[in-house]
Amino acid sequence: TTDSGGRFEHFIFLVLEVMFKLVGLIASRRGQQLVRYEAIRCASSQSFMMNLFSGQLQTTQLFPYPDVLSEDQREYLQAFIDPVNRFFTDVNDSKRNDEASHVDERTMDAMWELGVMGYGTPVEYGGLGLTNVQAARLNDITGGFDLALSIHAGAHQSIGTKGIILYGSAEQKEKYLPQLATGKVFGAFALTEPSVGSDAASVKSRAVLSPCGKYYILNGTKIWCSGGGIADIF
Repeated sequence: TTDSGGRFEHFIFLVLEVMFKLVGLIASRRGQQLVRYEAIRCASSQSFMMNLFSGQLQTTQLFPYPDVLSEDQREYLQAFIDPVNRFFTDVNDSKRNDEASHVDERTMDAMWELGVMGYGTPVEYGGLGLTNVQAARLNDITGGFDLALSIHAGAHQSIGTKGIILYGSAEQKEKYLPQLATGKVFGAFALTEPSVGSDAASVKSRAVLSPCGKYYILNGTKIWCSGGGIADIF
């Protein structure tokens, strides 16, 4: 809404003000002259975050919500959103989930039937094949109802399944993706490590082929693994 957009803009300006005050303090201690906010503006970018980094607040890039979907994409997404809304209204009980620290089988079965657990998997493998923008709008809705359940589905998709979608062989995709999208099989990605956090490109764990060439020897340390306690495929 316009009101929420105004509050967000005010919040961002406050954050920027604090940032520039800190920059000024550091500069004065080092005997350097503080460069004024207006002087460090650079050419505008199509990226909101890039503009924010350079000190420019382009709220028109956020509000209203960017309209980048075609009519067919909007209709496809809307046909999926309506039953999702009914699921969170009539089936899911977020309070019960929180109190029990568990999502019951009936709720999870309904999520599988809706296709929520396979929204990012290509259609040819049994998923919904949503684009990133479609998936973001879907997550906006599901997170508004039950953030824990939304993250549960998101972790299964964004890291549990994504690695196979991006880097799996044709055989691996045929074997695993249909199960991950529709077969009630959970995926997880053992990512977070003590020294690198969640930077997948910097993980220290290594898999080395055994001398006999029949298996891999895996060594490494993980802090935690989202969905690791229930996952079937890693």
